[in-house]
Amino acid sequence: MNVSVTVSAAILHLKGRICFKHEAALFSTIAQQFLKNRQHLIVELSGIEMIDSAGIGELVLLHMQARATGCDVRIVAPAKRVRQLLELTNIASLFETYPSVDEALDCLPARWSKVLVS
Repeated sequence: MNVSVTVSAAILHLKGRICFKHEAALFSTIAQQFLKNRQHLIVELSGIEMIDSAGIGELVLLHMQARATGCDVRIVAPAKRVRQLLELTNIASLFETYPSVDEALDCLPARWSKVLVS
């Protein structure tokens, strides 16, 4: 996982799997740290090969935590299989989805788009 940070948003570039135990827990722990700091999340999923029910559960949990803190979680470029699973489980309806990080950033207020750390 690579992380880029803007003024108000963190961009999580995920690779591999978001599955039961370690992968899902690590993703959730890192994402929650940004939400605690009231930063919006952009979750880039093009490198995710597989997501299971634990990974889906973590996405739902992040959505709920983001709403509770007044933040948003946005999904970027899910691979076809991941996108289909998100749609099948109706999780896709919880998130705004964009084809690229740049397009997700373009849809945010200008103050969010300046990258501070990469």
